[in-house]
Amino acid sequence: MTAFAAVFHEDGVWVLWTGDVWTGRRAIEEGHAAVHKTFFRNSIQREHLEELTFVGPDAAIVRFCSVLTGDERAPTELIRSRKVLVVTKRQGTWKVSWGQNTRLASSVPDSDCFLKLRQRGG
Repeated sequence: MTAFAAVFHEDGVWVLWTGDVWTGRRAIEEGHAAVHKTFFRNSIQREHLEELTFVGPDAAIVRFCSVLTGDERAPTELIRSRKVLVVTKRQGTWKVSWGQNTRLASSVPDSDCFLKLRQRGG
């Protein structure tokens, strides 16, 4: 989780699918490390880029679709989500300023993005 947290600016923000908010790179790293030592310890997550939109010379919005398997609370369940990131360039370096993970309700149909992930084994 150190590598994951390293893509965030020091004051980065991560909004969990539960609605909880982790502020700061350290909180993002520690929070992810804690859940990956428990029910996500054997999970596999696959991501596919859906959108990259520059909203200025130093800012972009990035959206991924994601599938996760191996949640020990529901080992046979495929968890679908979307992640949205605000990526900004500060002092010549691009990093995540803000991100959010949103789980999809089972009633939301698969988009092309999710179908591609399923074809790749997700």
